[in-house]
Amino acid sequence: MESIFGFFENLFKDFTWGRLTFLAFTIILMCSGLFIYESYTGRFKLNRISTELKIIESIVELEKKVETLPDNSPSKRYFNKLMSEAGKSQIEFSFQPGFPTQKLERIFFQCLPWALLLILIFFTTSSGRSSAIAGVIAMGSPFIVLGYNLPTFEKPWAINYLYPWGMLTATLITILMVQNRKKKRTN
Repeated sequence: MESIFGFFENLFKDFTWGRLTFLAFTIILMCSGLFIYESYTGRFKLNRISTELKIIESIVELEKKVETLPDNSPSKRYFNKLMSEAGKSQIEFSFQPGFPTQKLERIFFQCLPWALLLILIFFTTSSGRSSAIAGVIAMGSPFIVLGYNLPTFEKPWAINYLYPWGMLTATLITILMVQNRKKKRTN
């Protein structure tokens, strides 16, 4: 555990593009692996359904037992009270993914990786911050405009996730390679 905390401490104290690229690649790899695993197996969804079915089965058994009790039984009244509370207190989480318009959604997803890079630069650098921010804006703007104007595909994840994060990753790798070549030439 200390090595993990040490890695993040070094990432912020002794910032290098290599560490940032490694961290971003690792996070993207883990998230995509989890997404592929869930889309292939449906394990999390099936576990939730299985748990809900067990609860429903228990409720049905209890209802059969409670029906045999007299109407003035405290157990029957308590069960009815619990069932009415369960019906009322069920939280409906109706999060509709997406944005009011497709244009806002496209702009958001195209700007997100570059905005996160700007935030990271803002909090990790003290000298040369303004030139780094200007450089990110200058590098990211053409990719954002191009991503916004890409045609719509059947799979929106290609434009919303693959293109912007891929362009950021490709740009960072290119910058690292150019810097590495400059260091080799000066040595």
